[in-house]
Amino acid sequence: MAPKQSFTEPLKAILLPHYEAYQRSDEPDEVLSQITKAIQRELDEFALSAGLQGITLNGGAASTKDEKAFEKELAATLIFFLDCAFAAESSAGSMDATENVLELTAAVSAVMSVEVAGLILLRAIEITTVLLERIRSMGCKLLGTFTKFLMRNPARNHDLLDQASQALLPRFTDKSQTVRQAAIEAGNYFFANDTTDPDILQALVYSVQHDPSVASRVAALQSLPINLETVDVLLSRVRDVKEKVRVTALKVLEEKDAFPILEAEHCAALVEAGMTDRCVATKSATINMIRLGWMKAVNYDPITLLAKMNVAEYDSQCEMLLKAVVTATGQDLESLNALETEAYRNGLKGSLITITSAEQDLAVESLFYARVVCCQTKEATSFVFGNTQSAAMEVLPDVTIGCDILEWNVSKLMEAIGEEDQENEDVYTAICQQLLLLLTTVADVEEGSRRHLITVMKRMLSSIVTPDELVEDVIKVLQAMVNCETSFIDEVVEVVHEISRLNDIVGEELQENHILRSISILTIVCEKSSPCATSYAAMSKFACQVLPMLSHDSEVVKEAAVSCLGKLGFFTDRETITTSFEPLLMGMVIDEDESIVVQAQALLALSDWSMLNQDVKRLITVDDSASSVYDVVTSWFNSSESFSICIAAEIATKLLFNGIVCEKLWLAHLVLVFFDPRLQTAALEEADGDDEEDVKQIGSPLRLQQLLSVFFPAFCVQSDKARDDLLHSIEFLINIVHQKQTKAKKPRGFRALPVDKMVSFIEDSVRRGDDIAENAEEANALENDHGAETLLNDAPQASIELSVAVQIAAFLEKMHAETGLTFMRTLFKMLNGIDLSSGINEEPTSVVATLKDLLERLTVAVDDDSCLRGMEPMCVVLANVTVESEDEAIVSAKDGDRDEDLVESLNSLVIDEDNNSHTGKENANRAQSSAKDVENVFESPNARAGLSVLE
Repeated sequence: MAPKQSFTEPLKAILLPHYEAYQRSDEPDEVLSQITKAIQRELDEFALSAGLQGITLNGGAASTKDEKAFEKELAATLIFFLDCAFAAESSAGSMDATENVLELTAAVSAVMSVEVAGLILLRAIEITTVLLERIRSMGCKLLGTFTKFLMRNPARNHDLLDQASQALLPRFTDKSQTVRQAAIEAGNYFFANDTTDPDILQALVYSVQHDPSVASRVAALQSLPINLETVDVLLSRVRDVKEKVRVTALKVLEEKDAFPILEAEHCAALVEAGMTDRCVATKSATINMIRLGWMKAVNYDPITLLAKMNVAEYDSQCEMLLKAVVTATGQDLESLNALETEAYRNGLKGSLITITSAEQDLAVESLFYARVVCCQTKEATSFVFGNTQSAAMEVLPDVTIGCDILEWNVSKLMEAIGEEDQENEDVYTAICQQLLLLLTTVADVEEGSRRHLITVMKRMLSSIVTPDELVEDVIKVLQAMVNCETSFIDEVVEVVHEISRLNDIVGEELQENHILRSISILTIVCEKSSPCATSYAAMSKFACQVLPMLSHDSEVVKEAAVSCLGKLGFFTDRETITTSFEPLLMGMVIDEDESIVVQAQALLALSDWSMLNQDVKRLITVDDSASSVYDVVTSWFNSSESFSICIAAEIATKLLFNGIVCEKLWLAHLVLVFFDPRLQTAALEEADGDDEEDVKQIGSPLRLQQLLSVFFPAFCVQSDKARDDLLHSIEFLINIVHQKQTKAKKPRGFRALPVDKMVSFIEDSVRRGDDIAENAEEANALENDHGAETLLNDAPQASIELSVAVQIAAFLEKMHAETGLTFMRTLFKMLNGIDLSSGINEEPTSVVATLKDLLERLTVAVDDDSCLRGMEPMCVVLANVTVESEDEAIVSAKDGDRDEDLVESLNSLVIDEDNNSHTGKENANRAQSSAKDVENVFESPNARAGLSVLE
């Protein structure tokens, strides 16, 4: 039998020169394809010369044992080069050479037969599971480059790709950051040629959102393909806590040309998140993306860009976007070539409209663009436009025509409202709003134009034909046109008088509309006036218009009047509020015949006024009864109506957060409202509804849930007292839950309240607040160079766990006889879940003694085995703690203080050594006499009284 032929040495001789050449190449990317083809050609020639004419090394199946042996030896040779690279010591200088070996091996194996490629892949998979993280990292890189070249091969085997994908997935969660980053970077190659690997995609999304390493999140953003499924993930990273991640997300969106697949809401979210003054780098990257990426995508046409952004819905974001576009300088656009820069300038200039006719058709986007250009060129010369006068005069040469076209579009809006054409109503409303803002910008350049515009605005306000949606914008224009706030108030008084005159001459069916228009105007004016308006005589005339409307037959008028009076109270003297306004509104609050909405508006107004005098418990006398805001809010918390509870919660949130009240009972009610299943269900139903305006209304469960989700974290970082109040509201909370669950008649839809989750929520909120406060103190200490100082409290504070345990035990000790067995077992189970063993010796002895005493009483009073087992672990912990009795603690404190003061007094005695008339014996007698005097002082009645006060 002929000896078996070996190809190892000849194969090494063929491959080694090419590996050396590739490692030494200055531009390896350009020569890789050439070297790969050269290796493939030389291997074919070697096979032919070896007499293996039937072998096809570029993908055909081997049919003889010699062919299979050749493929195995070729794979073994390639693996030999891989192992040499893996075994080489890693350094900054050798890293590129090592990676070149991996890349060339992957490229060669990808164009060989399936058997060769499979053996190389198997070796790569083995490498990714070794202990050394450097080798695992190189194995991930090999899998990535292998996949990259396999994707280029038209005859690629999908089974090999699946094997590579499944081998790479575990490395996305590797304990080593270097390995995770290598796996993430390798994942980029699984998305070539419109191919998507769902598993790798899911892993990349996870890495983008949850990987703790900034470098890994950056790599994941760069590897993530952009499509409708991943665009939201990329947008979320624009709000990442790390600047580098935010900037990378913006650059990836620009470089990968994501603009065509972005919807209006995506663009708006990007602009809002990126155009923030808190981070200069993020803002700069966002502006560059808009100027150099988005503008180029729309051929430098800002109107097309605004049309994609949806001006009517995202007006504030569109304005930020246009400011970035219009304020660009030549230096900002230096990365564009000359033709692109010229196209940018021409696009901005060519999009600026000129209004010349009262019936000219206008687009919202064109008006919006013209208005922003006029605003941005108001104070500085623009790179594209001139100063304010040139831009304003080009857009609106004659303000009179601008007023005429405004009134013409208002008439079109009224037609759309009458025909119930919602689409045209939205369009004409937006056009009118932009025209009003445009007139504000261009009319202040000339006195005659300003006076004419004031007259038109007053006429529009006086007419009930003007839609309610435009009233606030018209008032803004009027306020901008007058010289001072006093003149603005006087103009409003004239408008209100004109409406009153018209109200006297119209029929009864229109009188209510006139009244509502007057109240609406006065409400908006109060919201937009400065505190200085309190001294204006004209403000007192507003009350004369509003007060009679509190007794109007229409509930709509009455509600609007109460709301207006609440705002007007901030511009009224304290005596008038106390003697006139407050009794009126409190009478409406306690009047059972009033509608709940009117009562709510009145209570909201009273709570706002209570912030002026910092007293919510002051009684307000109405006829023969007296009530306070505190009493009413507390009673509304106990109402069965969801609307009343929401109003009470909103008021309590506002007063608690501003420090007007410090009520643990209210905090307990707020936690209960936050977890109330009925209100949570109502909030979900409201969120699923079609009317987005519902959440803006008072009494909205969804609005309340959003408010409370912000309130608790913010409240807990205010102060130590705020956190202490919230922590010690637990006993109040348990008591409220007990009262609600023991009611004979429960509200409709009532479900069990999760008291355990509520208590855990309070603990977590307080704990997070403590952590934030502690971090802030440490940062402040470092900033002020006091890092080595430590502030010591004289009295140790009870831990969160101990405070919770004491409150639960106190409630059980007091109410166990009246508490249902199920609820009582729940509370004892909560006690069982509190672990005091770790720091019980550092806890205040008085609090530990209180808890120990409560548990001893409960042990005697409760006979349920489940409950007794619940408190058994805590009893065991406390049994090993020696607690000094209260009487012993007082006596010890007295003795200690007495001894310290006595020693201090003795040490302070001064013996005059210079006086020779005093002998040593006399000095000793004097010291003994002084000591006896000090001791007598401590035994005096006044001293004992002082000690008792301190204790």
